[in-house]
Amino acid sequence: MEVGRGITMNRAIRSVCWDLFKPDHCTDNWVPAQKVLAVWPSPVNADACFAAAGFTEFDDPDDQWDQEWRDLIGRSLAYLERYGSPRVRQAAQDYEPLPLLNRWLNSVLLRPTFKRVDMDLPLAGQIDVVTDDDRFGNVVVEFGAEPHALLRAGNGHTILFVQFTEQGETAAEEFLHQVAEGRPVNRRELDWSMLT
Repeated sequence: MEVGRGITMNRAIRSVCWDLFKPDHCTDNWVPAQKVLAVWPSPVNADACFAAAGFTEFDDPDDQWDQEWRDLIGRSLAYLERYGSPRVRQAAQDYEPLPLLNRWLNSVLLRPTFKRVDMDLPLAGQIDVVTDDDRFGNVVVEFGAEPHALLRAGNGHTILFVQFTEQGETAAEEFLHQVAEGRPVNRRELDWSMLT
């Protein structure tokens, strides 16, 4: 798959990286035997999992980088909505403390003193939160009734995992062009068992 290069004037996210992999080691949430497209910005904040996977393009993100990441998420969702309305299969979750008496009883019984609750955020906000902080879990979204596309994000990694159930690499190439917004698009083959 050949993807063009563009201009990166004064952009905090200088390029968009991608890879295709078979989800053999992470089968939940994916259609078996179909490749998954991983898309992430470069540079990213220093991250032990990214480094262990073989990625080396690190920098300290600033407010501009954060906004460009949110914009990339928005462009990604806009593209995927071509396949149908988004249906959240798994929402970002936060911890909510239990009532005081329950917390006390649970602490005595060595049980959790909190419960997980879905976050009340728009979809793009949920994706932004779960790619920034691993305590909020994952977001999994289906697009279309079949579904025709799936998106997963989370674990505190600035990566969008996308699977197209139809049109495969053609859809992936179009997707990359839209989300890159003129930035260079570079394939980086990583060890995905470290990041999924």
